[in-house]
Amino acid sequence: MWTSKELSKVLNYKINKDFIIDSVSIDSRTIKKKSLFIPIKGEKFNGHKFISNALKNGAECSIIEKKYLNTINNINKDFLIPVSNSSDALLKLAKFSRSRLKKTRMICVTGSSGKTTIKEWLKRIIGIKKNIFVNPGNFNNEVGMPLSLCNIPKNAEISVMELGMNQPGEIEKLTNIANPNISIITNIGPAHIGNFSDQSAIAYEKASIFKNKFQNIGIIPRDSDCFNILKKESKENSKNTFSFGYNKYSDFQILKYIPYKNNRTKICFRLLNQKIEIYTKNHGKHWAINTLIIFSVLKLLEINFEDMLEEISLLSPENGRGSIHNIFFKGKNITLLDDSYNSNPLSLNASLETMKQLINKRKICIIGDMLELGKKSESFHRKVINSIISARADIVYTIGEHSEIISKSLPKNIDTSHFKNLKILYDKLSSNINEGDLIMVKGSNSIGLNTISKKIKESF
Repeated sequence: MWTSKELSKVLNYKINKDFIIDSVSIDSRTIKKKSLFIPIKGEKFNGHKFISNALKNGAECSIIEKKYLNTINNINKDFLIPVSNSSDALLKLAKFSRSRLKKTRMICVTGSSGKTTIKEWLKRIIGIKKNIFVNPGNFNNEVGMPLSLCNIPKNAEISVMELGMNQPGEIEKLTNIANPNISIITNIGPAHIGNFSDQSAIAYEKASIFKNKFQNIGIIPRDSDCFNILKKESKENSKNTFSFGYNKYSDFQILKYIPYKNNRTKICFRLLNQKIEIYTKNHGKHWAINTLIIFSVLKLLEINFEDMLEEISLLSPENGRGSIHNIFFKGKNITLLDDSYNSNPLSLNASLETMKQLINKRKICIIGDMLELGKKSESFHRKVINSIISARADIVYTIGEHSEIISKSLPKNIDTSHFKNLKILYDKLSSNINEGDLIMVKGSNSIGLNTISKKIKESF
């Protein structure tokens, strides 16, 4: 993946031995042989403290900021590459890696929700026919995404990078490093709106994904309230712009969405001038949109998908991002809708729509705070109430500070309780389970509701 000569060139430092690097890492615990270790200094840790561990664990060499050279003892200096700033070194390596990928089609995905799902689904489907690389997990920030770029194999035909943000300017910064050929915006919602003036500002921030020198195709949500902003920004920066959605003017359209027998859903698509239909076990119109995006990318990449329809129909949510589990919990057969990874108004309403379509004896919602909503937090939490009622929830447990307004405002026919402690919530849930119950778990990551989902799954 990297030669010592390439490292010398990029980092402007003469390396006195020849070697090959197969991976780049910032975590000394996951170091493999023939790795380059990059010690990043964060708010709570300093990677320079782990250089020795990284080398002991098999790293071929390590970057080190010059100011720390005198603090490192008992290490052969031939294994160190001094730089002024390790974060800048990471960016230089990422940009060089991107520049040498002449034949790799770079796809970048952003949006208020659905980014990881699209990335992983593209990996699964395109990977059937092409060499594809995607950034692992949620490596979508100013450290994780460049690190992913450093690890792209030279023979990758297609790469998919997820771009995340919570502050203004972050998408444009990441875009200028990744330089996508194809840019996708899944949707625009009020996630992180506490850091922006309004939803239009979020749309402009997301649309900065189109501002790069390699931009060729922009793919945007036709049903979005911010469609005109996205269309304008994409057309100004992309050679071609395509839209997707339920709207009849979409280039890629969902013609029919029909809940079907045997817990399946029939979906009919129009892909430019081609019509196609599949049956899926995913519930909720947002999952149909995710499938439509996959078809759109395949069509624009001119990848024949006629022989992959079964694989596409079997695509399912990633664990903790809307995954559905049939579980034996506390002596009862129940269904868990695990969407505990994160939450915002758009994704919470989507989860409730999924719950609405599922047929169970009782429906239990566990809802945690939606964070980073700023002054509009109470308003957004109140707006969820109608969706909860529409989803026919029987029991609602809320946890956190902001979600208490949900519990207080629901009608009396819905059994509600508010908690500030995860253990007490779990104990209450455990003692109130009936055969055939559906449990939906949804909340912002830092609320910790993933621990509830994990306990339910482990009980199996």
